[in-house]
Amino acid sequence: MLKKTGVYELEDLASLVPEDEARYHLYRFKHSYQGEATASTVFIYSMPGYSVSIKERMLYSSCKNSVVEVIENHYNIEIARKMEIDVGSELTEEYFMSEIHPVAVNAKPKFSKPAPPSKGRKRITKPRPPRGSNPRGKPALLEGQTPGVNPPSKRVKPQG
Repeated sequence: MLKKTGVYELEDLASLVPEDEARYHLYRFKHSYQGEATASTVFIYSMPGYSVSIKERMLYSSCKNSVVEVIENHYNIEIARKMEIDVGSELTEEYFMSEIHPVAVNAKPKFSKPAPPSKGRKRITKPRPPRGSNPRGKPALLEGQTPGVNPPSKRVKPQG
């Protein structure tokens, strides 16, 4: 349902955003960018914090994309930017300019791979156990025992 239409200046826009209800706003922001006069249509979704019921919050957030689609496809209005705000005081000229014409950030340098390991002597990452000790915690073999062979059993066979 359309609440208000008209020609409003950017300074007046903040007072049109209700503090107790969610709303969709469509604003044509007329400005100058790089010496040229430009007009950008902006879709604004205002949701004033937790003063709105959960039902209304869910309704507005779930219908937002459908409303934008109808505006763009049915009415042939090109939306330059979609914004979400909490309070009307966020709507300043600096905010609009930073959203519509963001400052280009210099590209980060690409990740440089670490140098491959040298072909020299291999490094030891774990200290080696001293010679003669068993690193796995098994008892050391007695003289004459073979690894993997169990010592003879001391069990006495019953006679009988």
